[in-house]
Amino acid sequence: MTNDLLAKNKDNKTARIARKSLKITAMILIELLEKVEDMNFLRAHPWAGYSKSIRADRCEYDRAQRDKEKWQTKQAIKRLRERKFIKARKDGDRVVYELTAGGKVKALEIALRSSKYVFDEKICLVSFDFPEASRRARNHFRHFLKKIGFKFVQGSVWSSRRDVSIPMQQLINLLRIESWVKVYIVVK
Repeated sequence: MTNDLLAKNKDNKTARIARKSLKITAMILIELLEKVEDMNFLRAHPWAGYSKSIRADRCEYDRAQRDKEKWQTKQAIKRLRERKFIKARKDGDRVVYELTAGGKVKALEIALRSSKYVFDEKICLVSFDFPEASRRARNHFRHFLKKIGFKFVQGSVWSSRRDVSIPMQQLINLLRIESWVKVYIVVK
């Protein structure tokens, strides 16, 4: 009975060591494969029976990366133009891209969402009083405040712990609603 237990323990220990070494070997192989793919140095010319040098492959890889970045930039510009966030105009022999009003609003929205500075003892309050004739604008603005992280306080007062007073004021000026919306920094 004791010999059987020793044999089982020895088999379990051997199996654990084997699994661990397989795991380490697999991790090393995966890392090597990623390095090889990254350097792209195993590609061979179809007309020649040998692999290119590492330096030539690295140059080709860098060129391909630059081409990919150019293509991605063109695609991003195309999407921005389709969404009417930018417009192009000729300036001599150059093309200049400008933000449209919608693009400026979107840029400010992104700035408002990505603001990382958090107040310790202050809060940013936004108070608004849209006329009843502008009910849709009021509802859109309320939804916008919720979307960028403001919390409902009461009625038409919303608060945020992030310092977004400057981009919020820019947005209010851009939308021309400064007579209806006010931004305050308040000490708790």
